Amino acid sequence: MIKLSDFSLAERCSFPVKGGGCGGSRGRRAGSDMAAFRTANGALEYLAPEIIEEQEVSCAADLWSLGALTYELLVGCNPFVGETEEETKRNIMRGSSAPRLARLRPGRAVSKVALDFIFKLLKRVPRQRLGAKNFADLTGHEFLADVNIETLKKELFGGRHRGMTRRATMSGT
Repeated sequence: MIKLSDFSLAERCSFPVKGGGCGGSRGRRAGSDMAAFRTANGALEYLAPEIIEEQEVSCAADLWSLGALTYELLVGCNPFVGETEEETKRNIMRGSSAPRLARLRPGRAVSKVALDFIFKLLKRVPRQRLGAKNFADLTGHEFLADVNIETLKKELFGGRHRGMTRRATMSGT
């Protein structure tokens, strides 16, 4: 079962993550390009490697989750889930060389464009993920060519929306 709320809990950290991107001003503070977060929870098979390693986490972790979710929606199973929790963690740490991903080839079920989108989101290094440096790279990818982002934002959020970002639950604020 997929619970989108699993992606939404984070705790603000005291250290900045340089680099910007990931859709606007979420988590921005004076003197830094982007605030860093440490996760509070989440479904293991969607967690980015930096979360498992308990490192600094930026919105690039959400991009990893988007890649895993896109794979699951197109293929019908999660790309990283293993027989045990430890196997799932090992698969996540292997990233795009995880067994299911390494065997995936373009065909009738998954297009070359879809694979490109997924593999660019599942980069092991967060800043190398599609959209991590410039969110327009994500929204401008050919896989999303038929999606009118501006219309989608208006339909989903009306006039209340200030960027393609989610709000994190902040502890102590």
